Amino acid sequence: MAIAFDPEFYQRNNGFAESDDQPLWTPQGDPEIGGDLWTPDAGVRSITPEIIMPGQPLSQAEQMVQAYDDYVLEMVYGTADFEPQGKKYRDTEFGQLLPPPGELINLDKLPELMGRLAVKAHTADLAHLRYGLFAYMLVTEACIAVLPDAPKGHRQFPGLGVKFDDPEKIGRTMPVFFDELVKALDHHVEGRPDAIKGWSKKFYSPEAQQALPAQAMLDFLSVHVRYDLPVALVRTNTLDKHRDDYTEKVNQILTHVAMQIMPLYAKAALPSYPAAAVEKFGLRLALNELFGARNEAWVAFKHMERINDLQEFADLRSWQQQRTEGQLVTGRRVASLVLSKVLKKEPHKWPIDQLPNLPQIAKS
Repeated sequence: MAIAFDPEFYQRNNGFAESDDQPLWTPQGDPEIGGDLWTPDAGVRSITPEIIMPGQPLSQAEQMVQAYDDYVLEMVYGTADFEPQGKKYRDTEFGQLLPPPGELINLDKLPELMGRLAVKAHTADLAHLRYGLFAYMLVTEACIAVLPDAPKGHRQFPGLGVKFDDPEKIGRTMPVFFDELVKALDHHVEGRPDAIKGWSKKFYSPEAQQALPAQAMLDFLSVHVRYDLPVALVRTNTLDKHRDDYTEKVNQILTHVAMQIMPLYAKAALPSYPAAAVEKFGLRLALNELFGARNEAWVAFKHMERINDLQEFADLRSWQQQRTEGQLVTGRRVASLVLSKVLKKEPHKWPIDQLPNLPQIAKS
């Protein structure tokens, strides 16, 4: 399904849309919401060792990953079979789209599902995730586009000359990586917010809920990479020979996608400054953050491989959560870093010590 991005979305809505009257992306046609994205007939595959690592049993690290998921629920709620009593979002349009955790979406369905979740995120009080889901959709489409046997009908990325050393491995990892996000979203829609861990600040903090689109995209990808990618690498039998694919090659894809996205938001974020300057330094900030996140994810993955104690694994995940939350980019940090560069060329402009908060910029 072709997706047409609307670059005027932010200017028209002055923030987050509360309805789908002017969606972030527009499906060509009228697909049925809910559809057959993850029904068995659409090719959903339950997660088993045969799917992730054909013919191999679960590794020690994978056993730690599975045990930790139950451990979290037991530590927070006293049981891994906790039935929430509070507000649920499962019956919302967003909740109905969300696949069950532990099932893998076919690769050719991933971008469409990400896009639909972006459009319906507001129905589960997650409107601020729509920009991150949109960016995630674009990066996933770009990764799919460079696979030798790429599914038909996806967006093309002319000029993107990346060639993975092991494209089959990349193709197996993307649905598993997405499934780690699904785990957090499932806790949200089922009313288990205290079990969300690494995503909690991104889901619920006022700063995240008020972030501008470009900042929301960066924060979303940063959390997903730092907290979820190490586990996805564990679950897909990743070897040292795959490192360049997950760092250098994917970094090239991130750069290509970011260069398409940034011009759309630079002027909207800081309308009184030269768009080219804002775009240049904002792009550098975003890419440096994501490149660093991907390097950290690889290091965390290597630590996970060596752990054989559940408490030690839990301590590592706790550290990852703290690191992930500490790296979320606040509005003031974004504005300060970008404007400090711009002001070197235009000193008569806006003084750094008088910066308003970014939500105020959005309304100016």
